[in-house]
Amino acid sequence: MFSIPIFSWRYVADRSGTLSYANLPVMWIFAGRNNILLWATGWDFSTFSIFHRHIGIVATVQAIVHDVAYTVEELAGEMSCNLKLQHEC
Repeated sequence: MFSIPIFSWRYVADRSGTLSYANLPVMWIFAGRNNILLWATGWDFSTFSIFHRHIGIVATVQAIVHDVAYTVEELAGEMSCNLKLQHEC
């Protein structure tokens, strides 16, 4: 059974992983040089490149948060399991 702090780490890990993965299609849309959105918005390619770069940075930070939160959750689960009897884990 998970305690509240361990469950909170799991929640943060799940949400940040989902958001990081959801940013990939948006990053892909802003990556193309010949893009219908360039024509529709009238923006320069450099503006789209800046959006692409920033979305990539956000997705990377979210992936790092995802990794750290799962690592903390796993280590906290192992530490609490070591304090109990093995058959209770």
